[in-house]
Amino acid sequence: MLLLVFLFCWSILVHCLLAIAGLVAGDVFFLKILALQLAVKAASDYLFLREMCRFFERRDLLRWFAPCFLMHTVYIAAVGMASLFFRRYEWKGRRVQ
Repeated sequence: MLLLVFLFCWSILVHCLLAIAGLVAGDVFFLKILALQLAVKAASDYLFLREMCRFFERRDLLRWFAPCFLMHTVYIAAVGMASLFFRRYEWKGRRVQ
């Protein structure tokens, strides 16, 4: 499941670049794909977060959904990629190599 999320976030970033290139060339095909991907991600993320906020009785946190939505996509792609290259870290006093 994590691999799917990682690949989907990378797909969104790649389609951002392709949409920009397509707009320069006068084509909106990749922009439509990007819009569909963002709609699917927004809907699924919002539904999941709404349930979690309801469970933890913190519905006030949903106001941060829109500002953090795109940052989350970049964060997942960047941290996922970094985890493939940087294998050494220390966490809670334990070293992992």
